[in-house]
Amino acid sequence: MVGDDATRFVLKTELFQGVEALGLQQALFPSDGEPIDTIVQRLEDINPIPQPLHCVSS
Repeated sequence: MVGDDATRFVLKTELFQGVEALGLQQALFPSDGEPIDTIVQRLEDINPIPQPLHCVSS
């Protein structure tokens, strides 16, 4: 789990840096195969929360 935490931190840092480096046009209309997509997929794979964006209704 500690390894996942370290990996998640590194990937998040890379993701933030990658997003900041994008131009406006590319940020709004990204092309396929962007390195950012790969980072997001890797973060999704190691996410400890199943369906983190799933809304749970009460």
